[in-house]
Amino acid sequence: MQNAQEVFNRIEKTKKEIKSIKKFLTEEYEQIPEYTKLSLEKIDLNNKIKQIKLNVDNKFYDEVTKLGDLKIDLKSDKELLADIILSKMFKGEEVELQNQYKQGVLPIFKVIFKKN
Repeated sequence: MQNAQEVFNRIEKTKKEIKSIKKFLTEEYEQIPEYTKLSLEKIDLNNKIKQIKLNVDNKFYDEVTKLGDLKIDLKSDKELLADIILSKMFKGEEVELQNQYKQGVLPIFKVIFKKN
């Protein structure tokens, strides 16, 4: 089995290489006048879309507020569910959940790294 540090270092190296290639390609794209023109048009269209969304959001302030609250509630409930499942698993208890169609669903865990 490979050393975790070696794999982590390889991942970091690969990310750096991907970033370098993307930067190179972006520079090449920007040398093409049509690409630059279309990019500027895209920015203009995105700004117009943002303005339309802002106008609609202002008109339906209550719905936008409720949506924000629901997103916060959802995030909190997901964290709570993860805590409950981890607690049960560490105790050696079985975790059984079903979706709305009575199908069994299993928790899947993902490891991510944050700089400390």
